[in-house]
Parts: sequence; C-alpha cells; structure tokens
Amino acid sequence: MVQPDVGILCHNDIIKTWGVYGAPDFIVEIISPSTKRKDYTKKLSKYMGAGVREYWILDPYQQKLIVYEFESDSCPMIYGLDTEVPIGIYNGELKIQFQRIKEWIDEAREL
Repeated sequence: MVQPDVGILCHNDIIKTWGVYGAPDFIVEIISPSTKRKDYTKKLSKYMGAGVREYWILDPYQQKLIVYEFESDSCPMIYGLDTEVPIGIYNGELKIQFQRIKEWIDEAREL
C-alpha cells in the first residue's frame, strides 16, 4: 500500500465512510531524499496499475516536475519550476504555477 502526498478525487462514488476505495484521479509526490527511489519507481508503477489518470513528481532538489499522463500514449513531460504546468485531466485548462515554490527553494539554499 502506498500513500500520496497530494491526491485529487474527481468522483465522489469512491469515497466511503472508512476511506477511499479506488484510485485518485490525480496524484502529486514531493521528492525527499528518503523517499526518492520509491516515488520514482514503486509508486509510479503502482499508481499506473491502479488507474490513476495523472501522476506528478515534484523534485525540489533538481527543481523539476515530471508529469505522467497515463491516459495518453505520450512520454512524460519535464518542466522547470519557473513555468505554468497544465493539468491533463482538466484538458490543460487548469494550470499550476510553481514560481513561489521555486523562490522558497532558492531562499532555503542561500541559508
């Protein structure tokens, strides 16, 4: 069993009184040194097999975001944290900006 850092459910029918029964539609994992290998391999495989529609891996150390859209045949996309990133399950109409997160990372590195 794996647990995501952030998950979005688009359908209420998988929410039960005791928890969620089924795969979230969208998941974000934030890399830390202790979970890096698990996030890039084990969780990627489990989420793809479970029916997650979109999986993002945010790596603050390398300042990149890897986007997997499992519903399409496209290769993963890699974004820098200085750009807007479209969410595929919303047909790219919803975008997330990571500029403030990039600024926090840069400030932490200066300390």
